[in-house]
Amino acid sequence: AMWTELNGCTGAAPVEWFPDIEDEGTRAWSETYDNCDAGAEVRLIGIDGGGHTWPGVQFPPDFGLSNLDISVNAEMIEFFSRRIATSAILFIPGMRPFVRPYSQFIDKPYAPGSQACNVG
Repeated sequence: AMWTELNGCTGAAPVEWFPDIEDEGTRAWSETYDNCDAGAEVRLIGIDGGGHTWPGVQFPPDFGLSNLDISVNAEMIEFFSRRIATSAILFIPGMRPFVRPYSQFIDKPYAPGSQACNVG
């Protein structure tokens, strides 16, 4: 609800189910809000029956069931690639936002103290 409120989204979004490719006991779904201020879009992806895991990665059973029907990494890349052309805005709560060339974020691991994290 926070992102829909911040982006001025109105109305409800239909639930769309991803194809159930793997028989691991979970189902992935999404809700896409595209009736938001300034052309913004908010997308929620959920896992029905999943544990505390990262969709698309098999976790040890102690974490609960892992959904392997989708790669949440691929879903995030697809979502943001439609919105980011040549730069990215990084916002860390409590710090001012800053803009860096998008190329600095592609295929680079997060490292504390790296240029992408150093907002000074």
